[in-house]
Amino acid sequence: MLFTAKAEIKDFKQTSSQINKILMQCIVGGIPSPKVTWYLQNTKLPYKQTFPDYDVNSDDVLIIPQGSLVNNSFLCNCTNPLDSVARFARSKFFKVLLPL
Repeated sequence: MLFTAKAEIKDFKQTSSQINKILMQCIVGGIPSPKVTWYLQNTKLPYKQTFPDYDVNSDDVLIIPQGSLVNNSFLCNCTNPLDSVARFARSKFFKVLLPL
């Protein structure tokens, strides 16, 4: 296999297409395509014991419950045989809970 381009994080894409969920994608590049790993508080996601509501789908998109976004930064790590790169992502969407 030919390795020609280091892993890189190009951007983050964030959507809210699921009810009560935020989808955060780490857009990466490199040849071969880097493997993406997400972390929260130094814990690799998904880790259901500590963060039961977080998940990562088959496209390496982080699925975040909206109510837990306020004080969290997520670390995206992408790795291929030539390099490993990590960058923090903060959410752009916040859910404000108003008292009844």
